[in-house]
Amino acid sequence: MENLTGGREDAIYRQGDVVHRPAQPWTITIHSLLKFLHRHKFTQCPTPIALSDTQETLTYVDGNTYNYPLKGQ
Repeated sequence: MENLTGGREDAIYRQGDVVHRPAQPWTITIHSLLKFLHRHKFTQCPTPIALSDTQETLTYVDGNTYNYPLKGQ
């Protein structure tokens, strides 16, 4: 497993093409949004795989993650 940096340190891990993250109160809403986007042919976002009370699992999408506060480029 690889610890992913950015976002919440020591809480997000990648295993192959799958990402494991702690679930948050809004996670079910985000999964619904991601599924909606995929149904409408937008595929440049993660695909939800699983969701439990404590953890979410998504497909890995290569890119950058930023921490708050967000700064201009």
